[in-house]
Amino acid sequence: VREARMAGSLSHPNIVTVYDYLAHEGTPYIAMEYLARGSLRPHVGGVSLAQLGGVLESLLAGLSRAHADGIVHRDLKPENLLVADDGRIKIADFGIATVTDELRFASRITVTGTTIGTPEYMAPEQAMGKAVGPATDLYSVGMIALELATGRLPFDEEESQIAVLMRQIKQPTPSARKLDPDVDPAISDWIERMVVKDPARRPPSAALAWTELEEILIERLGARWRRDALLALPVGDAGLPDEAAATPSTAPMAIAPTPLAPLAATILPSRPVVAAAPRPPRARVPLVRRVTRVRRTLLAAVLVGGLAFAALGGGGTGATPSTPAGSSRSGAGLPSAAGPAAPPAGSSGSTGAAPVSGPASSAASPAPRQPAPASGVGDSRSDDPSDDAPDGGEP
Repeated sequence: VREARMAGSLSHPNIVTVYDYLAHEGTPYIAMEYLARGSLRPHVGGVSLAQLGGVLESLLAGLSRAHADGIVHRDLKPENLLVADDGRIKIADFGIATVTDELRFASRITVTGTTIGTPEYMAPEQAMGKAVGPATDLYSVGMIALELATGRLPFDEEESQIAVLMRQIKQPTPSARKLDPDVDPAISDWIERMVVKDPARRPPSAALAWTELEEILIERLGARWRRDALLALPVGDAGLPDEAAATPSTAPMAIAPTPLAPLAATILPSRPVVAAAPRPPRARVPLVRRVTRVRRTLLAAVLVGGLAFAALGGGGTGATPSTPAGSSRSGAGLPSAAGPAAPPAGSSGSTGAAPVSGPASSAASPAPRQPAPASGVGDSRSDDPSDDAPDGGEP
């Protein structure tokens, strides 16, 4: 509960965000942001000078924010420093942090005289159970920087944790150049000021400690040293979680190119690569035959188009003669395509068949009715006698 309250009160890009405090069947737990790349531990001993500066910049910036709220972490180590997706560092695990501002909190979280922490990174005053403050965290920062620069801790040979605590209290911390002669002298001197036994001789704050280190980095690497300060994802490192490989990152990746031939042999070791046989060249068709094919195609297209035009023209122009209004003759008596039917024998010559007219002309002048011809082959009337009866009369 205390860790959730303290970590939840801190909002900073270099401090892990705590979203909520919950309890499940009596067991309390914290919901915090997930960082797939894991802790700083896999990077120890394999960072460049620029990356060392990037890690310490993130760490000191987060500590400066926590110290401003009166919170001392007291358990800083690579396992509690998580790597964000962009290669920066975020501080986690405020489980044993203590509050130095007694005006804001009624009681301390831990009691003076109690030793809690990790012996390899613990300040002498913390190992002796004395009061702690921001300088206690700066001692741990110096030990982390020493391990990052040299790949080892000065007191990690001892098996007993009590022996390590005693050496932290009584023995001076060896310099980084003594552990690794390749360490830059200015960086080694800065680390020595961070891990001095007397807390009053350490830098007074995290911000001032970073100011001193930044001047060294600019002098050694130039003003644009941050271009190479982000931590890249180690290639083939078993210490990282499996999902870290699938996490996108804006940091530059150290990915070696893989030869194509060995990769194919690894994927398909039992299938020999066989070159495909060349296809025989296609025989060229003589020009005369190609012209003949084009002519046939064009002729067929013209014929099909002509037939389609004739079919559409014959059915859409209204060439079919219309039947005069009032006539109910069947289709058998309609004029044929050869011309109008001849008048029957015995009919008057002056009383010829009425010319076929459209609806407008038939409405203006109704056609005269012809006398019924004698029964015969040419009679095309229907059997219904009402067809020839005048309106209102008898047949």
